Amino acid sequence: MKTVILGFTCCFALATGIWLYSYQREYVISEINDCFHNAVSNDLTIRWKKLDLPIYHHVSAKKTDDSIVVRNKEGAKTIPAFEKTISEDEKYKSILQTTLRYKNPVNANALDSIYQVGLREQNLLVKTAVCYTDKVSGEAYKSNNDTFFYKKTYLLPPVVTGIEKEIVLQAFADVTFFSVIRNSIALFAGWAILCVVLVILAVLFLYKNTKQVVTISGDELLEKEDVEIQITDDLILNAELRVLRYGESIISLTDQSISLLKLFLSHKDYFVSNDDIREHLWGTIDYSESCRSQAIKRLRDSLKGIPVLHIENLRGVGFCLKIDDDK
Repeated sequence: MKTVILGFTCCFALATGIWLYSYQREYVISEINDCFHNAVSNDLTIRWKKLDLPIYHHVSAKKTDDSIVVRNKEGAKTIPAFEKTISEDEKYKSILQTTLRYKNPVNANALDSIYQVGLREQNLLVKTAVCYTDKVSGEAYKSNNDTFFYKKTYLLPPVVTGIEKEIVLQAFADVTFFSVIRNSIALFAGWAILCVVLVILAVLFLYKNTKQVVTISGDELLEKEDVEIQITDDLILNAELRVLRYGESIISLTDQSISLLKLFLSHKDYFVSNDDIREHLWGTIDYSESCRSQAIKRLRDSLKGIPVLHIENLRGVGFCLKIDDDK
């Protein structure tokens, strides 16, 4: 039973650790994704500041929604209106991205560098790569050409932008075990300390040694109520729980049987007189001989399954508890 309880404690600690790691990993991925969106916005701002290109907005007939006219080296192009669910900020950024696609398109290496700066500011040491895809030309550009890197990384949700959603920006992050732990080192350190304390307390509680050998003096033995008394190597009396443990067997005793057994143990190898038994069990209260006989018989019945203990009776002298350690 002790092993089962200790094993359950360890499993509980391990389960909470796995849950904590999974929770923190999702948190780290969420932070990485937010950093990528910020990097895309910062990259757009940097590229736009280098150019000052006009944007033309055309309003069509009243019964139709707004449309957008983009003028470039290929001429003017009318684009249907944005979805109503898109915010004004997203519309503006999409227009800028489409405009810059011709004059100053996304540079995957530059965007990845901006991304890394944002991650370091958030204390996220994660290796990343960025892929920029132009759906109009069908070209794709990556900041890292190592194909093995993309096999082991986490693929973040793409950022699709542009008036015709023709620009796809994809980030790859190598979210390792150590990167998650490092980001939440204080939290995991607290969890580790708590688990160690929990296991230590379980061990101390389950395997505490409260046994006292029966060689202590008689008066002291009779006064002890919260200790385990080791009678033999395989036989232990727990006065507090009122049980005898003999190997794998557990024998329950009454309070009176416990008191009588402790009296015999305190006079090991000596006979206890009838008067001593009366005084110990009943004090000054009147009792009959049958009460004493019943108390002795009740204890003897309880000890039948324990071959190393037996009670001897010497007429006119009293009773003696014999302990056969050899058995």
